[in-house]
Amino acid sequence: MVRQIGTGSLLAHRGRAVLITAKHALYGHEGEENPLEKAVFVAGSLKMIGHLSSSEIVPAKDHDLVALYSKDFSPEQCLQSSHLCAVQAPPRVVTIQGFLARDFNRSLSKGMLSPAPYIYSNSLKECGSGYVGILYPKSRNRDTDSGHKVMAPIPRGISGGPMLDAARLTIGRISIIGVFTDYCRERGIAFGESSSKVLGLLAGV
Repeated sequence: MVRQIGTGSLLAHRGRAVLITAKHALYGHEGEENPLEKAVFVAGSLKMIGHLSSSEIVPAKDHDLVALYSKDFSPEQCLQSSHLCAVQAPPRVVTIQGFLARDFNRSLSKGMLSPAPYIYSNSLKECGSGYVGILYPKSRNRDTDSGHKVMAPIPRGISGGPMLDAARLTIGRISIIGVFTDYCRERGIAFGESSSKVLGLLAGV
């Protein structure tokens, strides 16, 4: 029985394909879980991290970030590390992209797993230096296709997903400004580590 716990982004860095995600997705919130026993999607199927070829895990010491390198990751599927943008002036609107755990489907008859892509955009919320925040109220949301009011789902499964400059995304440009890591329902906000921290982590990979 497979359970989805996080999202990640593949980046091309120094000629290697590196998966960036939230550290708690691999190690657990208390750091008590074994990342080698977790699995990632590789070439359309699940593969245990402990079984990946020439794998290397580099967790950030003080941030909720981790980098995972393996020769099994395809460089052709990677975003460029230049898509990471350590902006001085954050955008007014932020988009979170990931895969919702609640909608992760399993078909035993077909032997298939189907992740459910999810995109959410809202106004930037100041969360302090080194973090990217976004308003994420339970209500007061609208479906961008229908325009109907909708309730925002708890963003389980999206941890480790990219946080993007929404304005640039609308014109087809990718600008990753952070990595989503947490959600506070009481305050109606979601937040993550800034891309400057990701760049710092990659410097050691």
